Amino acid sequence: MSNFLGRNAKPFVFYPWTAKLLRNKIHLALATILLLLGACAGQPTSPPAVTPAVPTAPATATPAPSPIDTPPPATTAPTPTPEPAPGLPLPPDPHLRGAWLQASSLESQEAVDRAIDRLARGRFNAAFVNAVVYGEAYYSSDLLPPAEAVTAGFDPLAYFVEQAHRQGIAVHVWVVAGSMDGMDGGPAEVLTANPDWVLPDPDGNPSTWLDYSQPGVADFIAGIVSEVATRYPVDGVHLDYIRYPDWGWNRAEPANQARVEALNRVVSQTYRQLHQARPAARLSAAVFYNQGVADEVLQDWSTWLVKGTIDFVVPMAYVGEYETDWLEDIVTTWQADYPPEVQPRLVPGLAAAAFNFDIPEDDGVPKSAAAIQAELDLLSRYGYRRVVLFDLGLMSDPVLDDLAGSRFFNP
Repeated sequence: MSNFLGRNAKPFVFYPWTAKLLRNKIHLALATILLLLGACAGQPTSPPAVTPAVPTAPATATPAPSPIDTPPPATTAPTPTPEPAPGLPLPPDPHLRGAWLQASSLESQEAVDRAIDRLARGRFNAAFVNAVVYGEAYYSSDLLPPAEAVTAGFDPLAYFVEQAHRQGIAVHVWVVAGSMDGMDGGPAEVLTANPDWVLPDPDGNPSTWLDYSQPGVADFIAGIVSEVATRYPVDGVHLDYIRYPDWGWNRAEPANQARVEALNRVVSQTYRQLHQARPAARLSAAVFYNQGVADEVLQDWSTWLVKGTIDFVVPMAYVGEYETDWLEDIVTTWQADYPPEVQPRLVPGLAAAAFNFDIPEDDGVPKSAAAIQAELDLLSRYGYRRVVLFDLGLMSDPVLDDLAGSRFFNP
């Protein structure tokens, strides 16, 4: 092994006194170091040299947030119930229990009071009251002549709406739209004043119906609806006879298809104008009980429903007493023809009387409370919790009492 001290170096020899000498020298060095450190600690520290600042553009200070800018502490707020987007159909009340009321309910204050009392007795929460019929208005109108049967100086619709709302009853103004026969059986004043609006019958003779394809007719119908919604705090407007007369039309013919489209435009315009006048109001219509039958009067209510140009429809499923099998056929057809999202806007219309439709203007035979209840039970089994009954005048007080105590009218 080579010697790392070098070739000429003397080997280091350790003697006992060497350790003592080294120890003394180390003690002396440590003492010197401590003395120097103590001397340094006692001297003042020199300030650091200051470097002259180079002029720069002043920095923009970020202001402290004001109380308005300070975000509030996070909280868990309840989720509000979304309102329907503008332009979308408004479904009816989830438990709508409606009744149609003839215009005679508006002829006087006493008639209104009696009608409201009977609605409340039967636990109805919606009144479909006829305020436009025979081309006359049972309200204050600039478009139609006043109904002769109304007490002079009395605004029946204003009083009806006020009294109904006090009882928690919604008001849908029933408007007879297409049929314009007057009280005397002749044409109403609007047809006399606008002969070009008259729909010719199959023989080419004037009828007492409006021709929806004529310029001005859509404005007239939509104008009535808009006038009602502007002047009164109504919950809806309900169109009736919004179709063509029962003359055996063939919808497949091009001329008749053009008539269908004309009527569709009337409904669409009426819907827009109603919601412009009163956004929360509903537009509804009494329609034939299925589209196949409605095609015979060129009433394309399926398109209104699916395309959203009406808020809801009331198909008139008028069957005889205890004809629930026929009613079930009608209901199952609705469920097969329309998707689930449309079903809430389909409100069954039931008859409180059995009618003979082979007899014109048949008044019907009032149904028993049990027969009406059987129809309501069938609707419930298929998930329908809304109904409109035709009409209040056909139901006796005992029938109203029975309805008021029924499961359907006590959701």
